[in-house]
Amino acid sequence: MKTLSLTSLICSGLLLSACGNRFVVIPPPAPAITLPQASSQAAVARPQNSSLVKTTAQTQEKPVQPKPALVNSPHKIEQNLSDTEIPTHFSEPPPLPKAKQAEIRLFRTFGTSESLNLKARVIKPESSSEAQADDSKLTSLIRNIKGFSVSEIADVRVLFELNGKRFYASSNKEGMIDLASTAFAGLAPGIHQLTATVAGGQKYQSQAFQVELMIHPQQDQSLGFISDIDDTIKISDISNKLAAAKKLLTLNPFQAKVMPGTSTLYQLLENRDKQADGDFFYLSGSPLNLSPEIYSFLDFQRFPTGAVELKKWGFEEGDDNPIQQENYKGEKLKAIFEAYPNKPFVLFGDSSEKDTEIYLAIAAEYPGRVKGIFINNVTADDPSAARFAGVHLTANAGESARILAGLNLLTADEVSQVEQSL
Repeated sequence: MKTLSLTSLICSGLLLSACGNRFVVIPPPAPAITLPQASSQAAVARPQNSSLVKTTAQTQEKPVQPKPALVNSPHKIEQNLSDTEIPTHFSEPPPLPKAKQAEIRLFRTFGTSESLNLKARVIKPESSSEAQADDSKLTSLIRNIKGFSVSEIADVRVLFELNGKRFYASSNKEGMIDLASTAFAGLAPGIHQLTATVAGGQKYQSQAFQVELMIHPQQDQSLGFISDIDDTIKISDISNKLAAAKKLLTLNPFQAKVMPGTSTLYQLLENRDKQADGDFFYLSGSPLNLSPEIYSFLDFQRFPTGAVELKKWGFEEGDDNPIQQENYKGEKLKAIFEAYPNKPFVLFGDSSEKDTEIYLAIAAEYPGRVKGIFINNVTADDPSAARFAGVHLTANAGESARILAGLNLLTADEVSQVEQSL
């Protein structure tokens, strides 16, 4: 378990918490041990409509043929596990006597029909109560401080299921499983539900947990959107570290303030193709430990469901430096652009840090693929400043909507909807 003091929070502007990101793939047990088809009665952490399709029995495991990883990271390992499907008439062995409960924290990620980013963490169950809109600041403070520190569980074998296929992976010393896998090759474009449970025969057990995964064709040419979170869609006051720390610690996801009109704007952009299929990617420097709160905020404020990239905060090899943003965001943006080499994007950020410079650098590196850069002017900077050349510096979502209409991405009626939501 890794934590830092509140003093560290004030000094850095945020609380640090490190997470690992290595994984070990464990082959399925021998046919003598049976594995179950997921029960419809299993408890699901995030209830969603999903179905599991029957798999076909494999009489012989074929050699694994590694393919290029979806994300270019030395800390990711890719395995082609599509030939290790488990017959659905097999059933998981029971947990060991006196097995303890574990929680599997799943992260919203993205992929193609050929390769999929998967990220999960195995931890001891949280004891905090669920956040409520009328919680006091003291209640939120206590819960939020607890949330920064989780007790990770190493060497737990997890069974993942999606689209009728199953595979195993084990948590590392920091409880993390982080991989780019071809195990689910053939997924149709859209939003899918990944299910994960602790595999049987271990000293830990769990209910079933689910998370949304966003799939787009590798050669997709439809318009995508990448958005920062803090001070772009959520009022965080990042430029004032003490104010940002106060908001972070004393507000819960239902109390955090949204940038007016941004949810309506994003929903209209998501539905340009008449379907909610994960066109939005959210990119934040917040730590993985805050994923439940970030997802709750996005869902409560009705932002489109999309992949959410968060930092693995820390200072060891493979960690994301909590202070440094430029390299981190640049690498995450490159990963998305490389995953879909023909897909154009509109980028949303704010003026409080380095979004402008990062986005302009990406636009230069991938000519013709950035169709617009929108920077929320939360610092009231001079629009004529040299750093804003080539971007749309906007005062609010209504102004962004009017510019997007000029780019033929919104209609006049949709602009009115955004303006009315301010």
